[in-house]
Amino acid sequence: MQARGHALSGAAAFLAVAPTLSIAPAAVVVGTLLSAGAATAPDLDHPGSTISRSGGLTTRALGSVVRMLAGGHRQATHSLLFVAAAGSAVQLFVVDPGAVVPAAAIVAVLVAVAGPLLAESFGGRASLVGFLAAAAGSAALVLTGRVPVGGWFTVAVAGGMLAHVVGDLLTPDGVPLLWPLRRRFGVGVFRTAGVVEDVVTVLLAAAAFGLAVRALLWAHGVDVGGQP
Repeated sequence: MQARGHALSGAAAFLAVAPTLSIAPAAVVVGTLLSAGAATAPDLDHPGSTISRSGGLTTRALGSVVRMLAGGHRQATHSLLFVAAAGSAVQLFVVDPGAVVPAAAIVAVLVAVAGPLLAESFGGRASLVGFLAAAAGSAALVLTGRVPVGGWFTVAVAGGMLAHVVGDLLTPDGVPLLWPLRRRFGVGVFRTAGVVEDVVTVLLAAAAFGLAVRALLWAHGVDVGGQP
């Protein structure tokens, strides 16, 4: 799956569970953007990926290290173990101690990656100033405590990465879901960059939009669909 589809799947995944997290509207927005960015993170193991190219030499160098440690593209970073390890690390070292500085840094980086992808998905085009402003604004909300760091942060990061793994699971090449076991799991619903993926991406955009409306209504205390 391409970066845009991954970002949309991460956003949709977070929006689907947001009403269960009892968080404010601002946290819903930041969490959605964070999850969308996290959903591109496993592809740091590919030199041509959006996230590897996003920060120039810095992210390319980081990507090279990740690729070496992971054993190549679609290896360790595309497994359940990686998702669990990333989620646990965020919970233990960021959320539990309430470490707002690293939390804000993570938000800034991942929102900067996700912003242009989401804008493109909905027919727009984010300028450099626009998506950097979104990244800085989201980070500032976390840094100042207006959006308190809590369990939603771990859900956004781990959920986004899990959405990425599921997305690539739907391609013929599949993923080593149970890494370090080498067996690959793939359903073969669509090929990366194929016509069917384009259709799936449109459906993900529609789903994300609908889930965003629902999540924000819930966050404002509106009873939708008979749910509390």
